[in-house]
Amino acid sequence: MNSKKWWVNKKVNVHRSTHITRHPIKSSPLLCLLLVLSVAAVYHSVLTASFISFDDSVYVYDNPVIKGGFSLDNLTRIFRFKQESGAYWHPVTSLSHMLDVKMYGLRPGFHHLTNLIIHTASVLLLFMFFQRSTGRSGPSFFIALLFAVHPLNVETVAWVSERKNLLSVFFFILGLHAWKYHAAKRSGLSYLLLWIVFFSGMMSKPLMMTFPFALLLVHHFPLAAYDYSQKKTGAFVIENIREVKPVIQMIVVMLIFFAVGFSMSETAGQTVPLTHVPLSLRLSNMAASYLIYLKMLILPVNLTVFHPYPASVGIMTAGLSVIVLACVSAFAFMMFRRLPWFFTGWFWYLGNFVTASGLVQKGYWPAYADRFTYLPMIGMFIVLVWSISEIMDRLASRAASAVVGIVPAVCLAVLAHTQAGHWTSAETLFRHAVKVNPFDVLSLTNLALALGEQNRIDEAIEVSHKVLAIEPRYAEALNNLGTLYAKKGDYARGLECFERSLEAYPGFTQARINAEKARRFLEPEDKTGQPAESSAQTPPEGGSQNALDLAGEEALRLIAEKKFAQAEKLYLSMLVSHPEAKVSILYNLACLYAIMEQPDRAMAYLVNSVREGFSSWEHLERDKDLEILKDREDFKALIDLGRKVGKP
Repeated sequence: MNSKKWWVNKKVNVHRSTHITRHPIKSSPLLCLLLVLSVAAVYHSVLTASFISFDDSVYVYDNPVIKGGFSLDNLTRIFRFKQESGAYWHPVTSLSHMLDVKMYGLRPGFHHLTNLIIHTASVLLLFMFFQRSTGRSGPSFFIALLFAVHPLNVETVAWVSERKNLLSVFFFILGLHAWKYHAAKRSGLSYLLLWIVFFSGMMSKPLMMTFPFALLLVHHFPLAAYDYSQKKTGAFVIENIREVKPVIQMIVVMLIFFAVGFSMSETAGQTVPLTHVPLSLRLSNMAASYLIYLKMLILPVNLTVFHPYPASVGIMTAGLSVIVLACVSAFAFMMFRRLPWFFTGWFWYLGNFVTASGLVQKGYWPAYADRFTYLPMIGMFIVLVWSISEIMDRLASRAASAVVGIVPAVCLAVLAHTQAGHWTSAETLFRHAVKVNPFDVLSLTNLALALGEQNRIDEAIEVSHKVLAIEPRYAEALNNLGTLYAKKGDYARGLECFERSLEAYPGFTQARINAEKARRFLEPEDKTGQPAESSAQTPPEGGSQNALDLAGEEALRLIAEKKFAQAEKLYLSMLVSHPEAKVSILYNLACLYAIMEQPDRAMAYLVNSVREGFSSWEHLERDKDLEILKDREDFKALIDLGRKVGKP
């Protein structure tokens, strides 16, 4: 087959109802302008919004690498696979944040403006892809319009930290154009452009992992570029496998990326282990979430920044979800040729949710989230718009069709504008979240933090107590409450909160630092102005290796003399003065608590040492100080993990 004529020789009679055109056409400037104005009408309020302490501090305004500018050291740190902050490897996203800081400083309005520009560009690219692939401006416009104004997308657009989501979807949609171009040209240049876009998306967020599968779908609709002469499935696959060779290559690269990323995340302790959230719960929540998202598509109300992960999902709920998904999927397969937009749209929706399904979890993973829908919901927009368009073409005039599309779009835009208003500040965002779910401890904690930053201390303390009434051992809430008491000068109550926070989460470094500061305010001073305790209990200042060694030797001497309380205090102080050695210090604390016959505490510190990077597995198995832990199931599981990781 002549590759230069490959694009025009394909049979497309099976798609006659879609009015597919093969010739590029100019995008309507008026429709593009309407899309831009729609985005501006919905999101203009975010240009005066502030940063949100929830993640924006990690990714932007408290990130020393981002604020440090384009130095060689900072660029090297950005491109390292082992990230110093955040849960994802996304150097392109980090570069965009760095560029914003370089150009605008830390003025949040301009960072929000960048988000708006990227979202608008994605909207226009989506419109142009479908219009130029099908020749139908109407349905293409309404797909892009729903993407532009749907309330589910507000979280991604209005949250500066979600730049990674915006950029990855921008490259995803740009990649559809690159694939269309490559399918038409089959040249070295088109092949190179396709891979550049793919890698740019991968370096924005791992969301791009589903991109190769999306290309297989759009090759069917709207491109209709397969050879449909074969009726049987096997023959159809064999006939077309060569046409999608770059996709197969991308799948291999994607799997390598996934394997490396997953391995590094597990080694760094970033992923939530299956012992905490079992696979059965993850699968059942994943199935239930698909239907929840469909409900939110039609009725996007009571949207909030965080939906706590459930302790369980009912068997009936999970079972019904699986049945519905299976039935719709079976129908989509049956309609592969007759309703190609339904097949592509439905499996776009199912497939692109996999990366956000919670099968692999990091950090505070929600049951479901608005931002997870940003890419997948495009599939449902395709299904709804194209199906309604086909019906209206047969039953009504073009004017009536426009009304059917515009009325719900306007309603969605109004809801989205209201939702965007909640993102004005951390206080407005989390007050709304608490209004939606009064028992959301994460949102309550962040509301208390926002109030504390405004020096509304008593209000913040009141909110913190509400959190602890719901979840008494919530480490972050306890740490925040201790900070609030310290601001009022009540260091004793502050220290109590910090210590309770550390009991709940021994590896909580900030709580440990806060506790040390509170102790310094509370300890009586001797004549030299130093704490009355023995100077050996506080390691020398400066953090040098010599000081660390001296402190470590002193701790071992105290243990040998059975002065366990003093050794414990010394180790805890070392965590503050020598954070670079926290792996070994946490391990030594685990040994100390094991010697003190406090196995639960010992195990907690041991787990945190592993999370921070401990890898001497053979030493761990032989260590006699940990004898009290050897028969525990969680200790055995930890040893098994070490063997699987294969570290010496």
